[in-house]
Amino acid sequence: MLANDQSIRVSLTRDGENYVVTLHVDTGHVRLQATQEGDLSTRDFANIRSLLASPYFSNIQVLADNQRRLLESQRVHSFIEPEGNIDGQPLTLETFKKTTNLNEQNAQDRPIGLVLLDGSAGVGKTSLISQLVLSRAEVYGREGNQPPVLHVANRGRRLVSLDELIALSIQLVRGKFTYDQVPPLVRHGVLQIAIDGFDELVDADGYADTWSVLRDFLSDIEAGGPIILAGRDTFFDLTKFSEKLRDLSARVSLKHASLSPITPSTAKAWLTQVGWSPEDLTTEEATELLKPDSYVLRPYFLSTIAPLGGIDSVIREIVSPRDFLVRSFLQREAKLIVQRVNMDEPTAAKLLWELFELIALEMAEAETEAVDLPFLQLAVDFTFERALKDPSDLAKLRHKAGSFALMDIDARQGYRRFPHTEISNHFLSSALLKEILSDKVPRFLRRGYFGTDFLQIVGEQMLELTTESLVDLRSKLRDLTRNDLGAERLTDNAGSLLITSAVVDSGEEFTIERVNAGDAVLFGTAGLVQMTETNINRLDCRGADVSCINFYNCSISTVVVDDRTSFGENRPHIDSLMVETDGHTSSLYDPNEIDAWITSHQTHRNASQLENEATKLLGKVTRVFLRQFFIKSDPLDPTGRYLEEDIWPAIEEILTHAGRLRRTDRKDAAGKRGEFVHIVNPSALLERASQEDREIWDLVAKLI
Repeated sequence: MLANDQSIRVSLTRDGENYVVTLHVDTGHVRLQATQEGDLSTRDFANIRSLLASPYFSNIQVLADNQRRLLESQRVHSFIEPEGNIDGQPLTLETFKKTTNLNEQNAQDRPIGLVLLDGSAGVGKTSLISQLVLSRAEVYGREGNQPPVLHVANRGRRLVSLDELIALSIQLVRGKFTYDQVPPLVRHGVLQIAIDGFDELVDADGYADTWSVLRDFLSDIEAGGPIILAGRDTFFDLTKFSEKLRDLSARVSLKHASLSPITPSTAKAWLTQVGWSPEDLTTEEATELLKPDSYVLRPYFLSTIAPLGGIDSVIREIVSPRDFLVRSFLQREAKLIVQRVNMDEPTAAKLLWELFELIALEMAEAETEAVDLPFLQLAVDFTFERALKDPSDLAKLRHKAGSFALMDIDARQGYRRFPHTEISNHFLSSALLKEILSDKVPRFLRRGYFGTDFLQIVGEQMLELTTESLVDLRSKLRDLTRNDLGAERLTDNAGSLLITSAVVDSGEEFTIERVNAGDAVLFGTAGLVQMTETNINRLDCRGADVSCINFYNCSISTVVVDDRTSFGENRPHIDSLMVETDGHTSSLYDPNEIDAWITSHQTHRNASQLENEATKLLGKVTRVFLRQFFIKSDPLDPTGRYLEEDIWPAIEEILTHAGRLRRTDRKDAAGKRGEFVHIVNPSALLERASQEDREIWDLVAKLI
């Protein structure tokens, strides 16, 4: 390398060819001289960015072209416009694109740009990033000067190094550069990067590694961006973000985009656009189903039910939205199977469930989100061979392995994946509980990190367990929390599962002592628990009544709550409280402010709201409807047993007279008929939002 006041000259060999690069300091102009087979050629470039983007170096046009071809084949014909906010302003696809545009005039004091994108599962984070990637790829080299975006997705690997994830992402789009060349490409504005599933980049040390990975990456980049970091809605605490970045925080400019479920009016307009009847969407049932903040309003759920063609197809079968996603499509796949082979429909559905459990567990064990067709075919053989006597029938199913409805084509040829983590987590949680109850300790339990999205589904699966199985599960989890095998996360994960099992109100008290846990989730009405000397990293108890949990010498780093969260007399030590209000989250750190908030949300906070058995039962039933649409009137149903209480008929009469409860005769997602109960506007009822709500509680309180 030669340098003087006017220019910098570098000689190098790249891919077996000799180059001389001359940078003119005053103008930024770059000249490249290449010697190929003895011939000297010269190319001029306006700046370093143009040189690095050229075919002589990263050949970034090839990346953009491949992204365009790949994503166009997966293009959603009717994209659901995202909703949420960016730094307090309304978020749209266009405002997100503008926010993530390359900043050509980076401030000298804060040269690194970050855009934090958060939201709950299924709310559209990955879809939004994919739309951005496609829009950039379509115009790159043609109309716009914005660089392509490299979409780096955590493909179920929990933590491998970020370098490995970047390398895999480059390979999938057949990029002409390597992972170690990404920082200078970002620094010079040739490329931008979006890390999707940033909150899952953890290993045995938990979140510390996420921030360590980010700090190292930003140090390598030095300048550039904006870099997009996408994660779940309770992960990014902006108040503490600078602390996590340490010395780098002074060099980073932050923008925060938060996605939320879309509004009912947007959902109805979109469903009408894809062919649903506008009249169907004005019914009382549709209004209740598409109520604000409902899980149903998450874009992934809407896009999944859209092919059903109408609200009746959903109302006829839905109990819990998550369960509906899985079981309704499982039944449809079972119907297709029995048309091909000699098997009854219930058996086909049962074996399909076992097949997808096997696949989900294999993905988790291998820390990937896709499996190849030979494995799928082997899994079909293993699952179905005991039920099929005719080898030709098994061959038919083996041939169908690559086209099951719940398996999508992966970006890698010959691979299949679940369409969404909400689907894979459903089967993984079921498989994991079966493994633990069988005295097995799968690698995923020893190595994986259990986030709140996964634990929410595990909690719902725990509600399905028999009393005997629940007692057995808790016993085995207690033993695992005391295990000293040296497995990276075994004791913490077992602790997370044990605490989450408190979502089941079995009527019997159980104890949790001297447990350390990562994340934990509580919803509905927690059972009677004595929790002693327990440490939790993050407890998400939005919408939950945890007043029956007695905390003694317990410490929780972060507790996530909303206005429907209810505490009892004994409370843990809490370092920070994340409070969700109307889709926005604020954090409290001052101990006095935390104490005041919890005091104002205690069950027995004033004499007018002292509870008796009738109001407790109404509270339990109403909280169920925060996460599902119906309760099946069946003593064997996990929540239907509430309706078997002696006092329930009198409570139901009060609610029916007030127009707040309906009973219908219909089928569930598994096709079984029964009576189902629905409470209208349960959130308002819990919050005693109106005079009518308060009168209902007063009447119920007088029943005893």
